[in-house]
Amino acid sequence: MFNKQHPLFLWFVWLYCALAGLAWGHLPGIWATAPALLLPIWIPQLPRASRRFIAALIYFLVGSFSIVHGSAEFFGAGAGDGGGLADGMGLAAGMGWSFWIVSSILLALPWLIARNPLLGVLAVLIDALPPLGLIGWLSPLAGVGVLFPGMGVIGVILLLIAWSVWSVDTWGTWVAAGVILLAFTANVIAIFHPISAPKGWFGMYTHTGELVTPLQGVESAVNAGQRAIQHSKSVVVVFPETIAGHWLPGTQAALFHEYQQRRNKAQIWLIGAVTLGKTHRWDSVVEYAHGMGKSGHIVAKTTFPVPVSMWAPWAKDRYGATWYEPVQKIAGQRIFTSICYDQALSWVWLEAVWQHPDVIVATSNVWWASQTDIPAIEEENTDAWARLMGAGVVMARNG
Repeated sequence: MFNKQHPLFLWFVWLYCALAGLAWGHLPGIWATAPALLLPIWIPQLPRASRRFIAALIYFLVGSFSIVHGSAEFFGAGAGDGGGLADGMGLAAGMGWSFWIVSSILLALPWLIARNPLLGVLAVLIDALPPLGLIGWLSPLAGVGVLFPGMGVIGVILLLIAWSVWSVDTWGTWVAAGVILLAFTANVIAIFHPISAPKGWFGMYTHTGELVTPLQGVESAVNAGQRAIQHSKSVVVVFPETIAGHWLPGTQAALFHEYQQRRNKAQIWLIGAVTLGKTHRWDSVVEYAHGMGKSGHIVAKTTFPVPVSMWAPWAKDRYGATWYEPVQKIAGQRIFTSICYDQALSWVWLEAVWQHPDVIVATSNVWWASQTDIPAIEEENTDAWARLMGAGVVMARNG
């Protein structure tokens, strides 16, 4: 169909990879994930490994450029070792550039072997699954929800089959055509039976910035609690990630006092907080429900926190990873909780797909990335995977 040796074809693929990367954070909703669906088709058509590597590298560099600014904001002056603000900011900026370049190179490496469609699928899976999947953002797998709404595990299998056989003579074409027909049918059904969050579930959006001291955590928790009280008709109120800071006795007492003031006595609060274990801190969601004490009940912990800045096994007193987050039943709904960085990782979403939840509770604290595409990319991933599962989304964010 194409002259793969022609220079224009090479430049077409490279340009397409750049546009597919740029789509993240710039196209609305699930459609930001759609262009990446064609990468396992276009990149394997490049005959040289070096050209395939450059194509994938372009995609990841363009799509993840927000890491540079986000890292500089996150680490800030605290990144230095007492060398002053300028030194701290300089080191933070250097870390951002390093994370961006190194992560993009690592994610592009598997595409060196993608000389045919089947190996292209293998490259996608290597990027999406641990260990490389621990930084496996911008995966083409995220686009599966665009094609197969409500089809869950079957949708993932169909996508992998379509990628693998589309170029095989005759029967591969028929298989690909059948998959496209199924995708069209699933989308028609989704148009007439749209999925939404359960009535009475409310996700809170706040703008409190970074919480540095326990007192700030108490103040932030109380303010969020007072906002939750105003939503007296809500069945479940979801708070943003770590909005309560560290889950210490003072914070618990202040927030529990607010919870007791609610007019809807059956209302449930899902509160983002940092809970403390014997060896780790945990990025958690704590449930307050009728009859519970002030310490509440931990219903979820992040599957995998941000590497280096949060998850660092070589350092003391850092955040732990649960590696698997089970579905919980709250207010009669099966919910899967996705906390911030988890929303960017396909392997975490595959765990959710396997458990087929009714509702996705997505919480984040992205004050450090509010001027970047990172919040939009997390939301785009969440919407696309939720669409695949036919699950409603309740999102809460501090930005």
